[in-house]
Amino acid sequence: MMVVVMKEKEVIERNRQMLLIKQYFGRRREVFEERQHMFLKMYPYNGLGRGADLSKFNAIVKKADLRQMDIIIRAFQREKDYWNSTYVVNNCNCSVHAHIISTLEAMEKILSNMCYSFDDTIASVNQNIELMEKSAPKSKSAKSTTISKNIVDGNHWGRIGEESVDYVLKWLPDMYYVIEKDCHGKYDNNVILLENTSFIDEAQEFDHLVIGPQGIFNIETKNYTGKLSIDENNNWFRLKKGETEWGAEENPAQQIFRHHILLQSIVGEGIPIVDIICMAHPNLMIVGQENSFIPVVKRDLLADFIMNYRPAKLSKDQIRMIKNKINRYKISK
Repeated sequence: MMVVVMKEKEVIERNRQMLLIKQYFGRRREVFEERQHMFLKMYPYNGLGRGADLSKFNAIVKKADLRQMDIIIRAFQREKDYWNSTYVVNNCNCSVHAHIISTLEAMEKILSNMCYSFDDTIASVNQNIELMEKSAPKSKSAKSTTISKNIVDGNHWGRIGEESVDYVLKWLPDMYYVIEKDCHGKYDNNVILLENTSFIDEAQEFDHLVIGPQGIFNIETKNYTGKLSIDENNNWFRLKKGETEWGAEENPAQQIFRHHILLQSIVGEGIPIVDIICMAHPNLMIVGQENSFIPVVKRDLLADFIMNYRPAKLSKDQIRMIKNKINRYKISK
């Protein structure tokens, strides 16, 4: 009976993920079409070689002060990055895309002719930010320092949880392969950082990836203490250690979803991916685990969950192939 229930939950979860993937790509297409419509509305496409009328843009640049120029440069950079991204190149009409790129190049020439080097202007933006921070009241500076310290402390606390899970995974049988953490991330070293530019122009950092006969285990680790409650609508609430009131806690489902679809784009649709939320701290109490679409497993039960998860399907050669493919998509920031 328990096996049947688990299979039913697995089918429901897989269908839910497929629906989310369709919604994700549908929304991405809508954003693309909206941005293209707005760009062509401002700078109409009248055929190749005719170019766009940039007289208004030129006039705005000439009148702009330093702060306004900072805003223009940042907006220009966002447009340039977006229209040169892999997704846009693969989905935009070739003639229209050529028009947009040539328009952006003409804009950059206007900025350069006004003695605004793109890199220099960004540098001036950063200098302005530094000056504002130095001239800010001490109370704000203290607050900023406190926030930075909290981020560092949070990363350190999370790292402790990840290392404790690394130790558990180290003892899995030889049939399992644990992807090595040998990339340099934005905030930390020794991470798994994957990027598939033909799919999306954004890298993702993974806590743990394990390849076994059942598929790939995509493990997101949380080192929470206190109590965690998951209600029937999959909302998360947490009573932190030493506190008396429950507060809302962010469900990591969206983060795991991003990791899942990126990983699927790398290994292909035929390879099963099993998402897991692992709670690393031994003193965390969890209520409502059965309400989570994604299995929530405590660290001491993680190895048992992996080894007993549904029948084996992948061969040793397939596991080796998947391992090599994932490693080829590793990057370092």
